[in-house]
Amino acid sequence: MSRYIDVGGVVRGLLRLSPSSVLLKENSGSLSIRDNGDTSDAGILAFRPALQITASRNLAATDNSRHLYSTSTTAYTLTIVAGTFSLGQEFEIAQLGTGVVTLTAGAGVTLNGVVASSKSLAQYQAAFVKCYGSDVFVCYYGT
Repeated sequence: MSRYIDVGGVVRGLLRLSPSSVLLKENSGSLSIRDNGDTSDAGILAFRPALQITASRNLAATDNSRHLYSTSTTAYTLTIVAGTFSLGQEFEIAQLGTGVVTLTAGAGVTLNGVVASSKSLAQYQAAFVKCYGSDVFVCYYGT
């Protein structure tokens, strides 16, 4: 069975479901669709709650599994603080406005995949960040 995902009247992608697909609400607030009732980390789709960035701030545990975005012309800095995230936790950042959003590693945090422990996102750029150990992260980004 195929279904289109409609978000705010815009088709975002094609979703193929089997008769045994299950929709789960995760503790993080995200929704996942699993096949054959499998509740392992191998979900086939996840919906991330969106949160608009309106000022520079330290990232919090509540940002786990979130899609953070900015539409501002103002520059913001988001800092990953030591001890905030655990292995496997992740978040996304998107800059839709003309201001620059900078992701930076706080004291004791290793942010891999970037230069000098930070990544600046210009308009229409996005990053996906995943925790791979005690205060060790990888930042994947693109335009």
